[in-house]
Amino acid sequence: METCAIPPLALQTLVENSIKHSIAPRPSGGHVRIEASMVGDQVILAVWDDGPGFTPAAIRTGHGLDSLKDRLTGRFGAAAGLTIGRRDGGTLVTVSLPRAGNDGR
Repeated sequence: METCAIPPLALQTLVENSIKHSIAPRPSGGHVRIEASMVGDQVILAVWDDGPGFTPAAIRTGHGLDSLKDRLTGRFGAAAGLTIGRRDGGTLVTVSLPRAGNDGR
């Protein structure tokens, strides 16, 4: 059985960010998709929404995604990452984490 130590509230932070900044402001609502997969020695958590998107420059210091990036770096160092991009007409935020025992340290 494969395992991964997912930091507390990591996935919740991604979902809340999508709802707050993409879904809630639109009267018609929107869509959020959550995916998890294994790619080599990495566990990939991805949250997609059909919102307008944003760039890493829009991340506010000390809030949501910035705090998550800091927690990932503190726990896993360079073995983890957070990326922001566009896919299927929406925004995709992806967290990559090492499987247990492969934290790069």
